[in-house]
Amino acid sequence: MSNVIKINFKKIYLFQKEKHSGNYTNPLKSFLYFLKHQGIKGIIDFSYSWNNDSLHAEMTIKDNFLLDAVPTSFIKDRENNLREFIETLKNPYLSQLVKSLGDLDQKINTLSSEKIKLVSLTKSLLSSSDYIFFVEPETSLTTDHLNLFKEAMKFEVTNYSRVIMIYPYEPDIWVDLATHFVTRNDESIFEDRLNPLLREQTLPKENEHSVGLKKVS
Repeated sequence: MSNVIKINFKKIYLFQKEKHSGNYTNPLKSFLYFLKHQGIKGIIDFSYSWNNDSLHAEMTIKDNFLLDAVPTSFIKDRENNLREFIETLKNPYLSQLVKSLGDLDQKINTLSSEKIKLVSLTKSLLSSSDYIFFVEPETSLTTDHLNLFKEAMKFEVTNYSRVIMIYPYEPDIWVDLATHFVTRNDESIFEDRLNPLLREQTLPKENEHSVGLKKVS
């Protein structure tokens, strides 16, 4: 049994991009430091999407899903099990994302930039990880695909109590969905606050708080 303690349910954190000492911070480091200093102990079960960084370019879409997203128990007789896994998804928006990818036997290095982004985003949502980190998920997507992805993400958070963290390229795109805004000042102090723009707040009430961090080189 994992000794991971989850922060809370139904949270989508929107991180503000900041410069430190002339260099942009590493998004993955920011996500992990934020969780660690929120009191998360032990191994952090997360999936991560940043363009094609989380994909194996020489492999097919299907093999990428089987390798990193689909439960290992499905690897035997993988054709039938993957098909069954996708057909029984309870998230209708995620099902539509998978269908939008077309032939799952296509290799990643033959796909367009938008299709690569969709594969990466879809793979992260297909995973069973408690935490999902997205870096600039809106880039390369059409408006239709972006809206579909946002609905799929919202379904996962609402129905499966997953925690999502976004390091955006265009923050304004996410203000209608983010439950919390996260900033970090020049002294490496993280601060998170509830999104005041949300009219309906289903989260338990909580006070704003700050988390001190040592500077990351």
